[in-house]
Amino acid sequence: MKLEEMINTIQLGDCYELIKNIPDKSIDLVYIDIPYLYEDHGGGTTALAKRIENLTKVQLANIKDGIDYSILDELCRIMKNIYIYMV
Repeated sequence: MKLEEMINTIQLGDCYELIKNIPDKSIDLVYIDIPYLYEDHGGGTTALAKRIENLTKVQLANIKDGIDYSILDELCRIMKNIYIYMV
């Protein structure tokens, strides 16, 4: 897929694979919201706490550390200048 075809679209898939389709030095900014299992409302009775309880150990193992930082090499490849925000 060409970059022009990707602009203003939503891509559904594995980001570790989709990023390989992005041309070198074509992106200005990357904003990443890492999937932390974080709850700041205490307790354990919130909807988030109940969803976390229902996750299998395999699912938790896949996201427990946030992201695979090996993707940073790909991010550096696609960026014009290195502007990455991780929250």
